[in-house]
Formats: sequence, C-alpha cells, structure tokens
Amino acid sequence: MKFDWQYSFIFSLPIFATWLTLVIYTYFVSSTLTWQSFLIALAVLGCCLAAYYFLFQRGFYQAHPKTDPRNRIFNHSGIITTINLIVCLTAYFLYKDPLIVIGIMSFGVFIQAGNSVPK
Repeated sequence: MKFDWQYSFIFSLPIFATWLTLVIYTYFVSSTLTWQSFLIALAVLGCCLAAYYFLFQRGFYQAHPKTDPRNRIFNHSGIITTINLIVCLTAYFLYKDPLIVIGIMSFGVFIQAGNSVPK
C-alpha cells in the first residue's frame, strides 16, 4: 500500500491550520483555553475556512479533480477512525486539554487521507 503524501497534505491543510490557529491563540492571546474562548476562536476560524474554501479550495478541486475527496476511496477508514477516537478520548481524560485532542484528530485525518486511493 502506498501512502499518498501530496493528497494527504492538501486534504489536511485546513485541519492543521485550525489546530495551529488554536495553539497560537492559546499561547499568545489567552493564557488558558476555556470553552468560551475556544468557541470564539472556532467561530473566527470558521469564517476564515469558509473564505479559504470559496477563494482557493473550490477552484483547486475543479482544476485538479484527482485531489477532490469525492473522487477518492478511503481504505481502512473505520479502523483508523476508531483508533483515533480511542486515542483522543484517552488523551482528553489524561490531560484535559482540547488542543492535544484536536492535534491527535488532525494527525488521524492526515493518516486516513494518505491511505486513500483514487477511484
């Protein structure tokens, strides 16, 4: 099985951007990440991701249809998702830090996208 690095990076870019934005927000704007500040950061980030989708991603998928998620088959997605969920729940119960959970979830999506194959 071949790991598709290019597609994995393209597919996971918004998710890693979300995690990186929350990390920067936590360490430079707010010293603690409460659920209220977390939701505010997610709302701002949601607006940024919507702009990213309409300005870049939609046109990119039209120009490069092989990178469109609708044209891919995700192999072993159930196994990867289940393992990722177990690791995320364990990390949350151990550390009580949403940033660790989001980081692990981002990495799980990266692995899942890399294991996908074109239709």
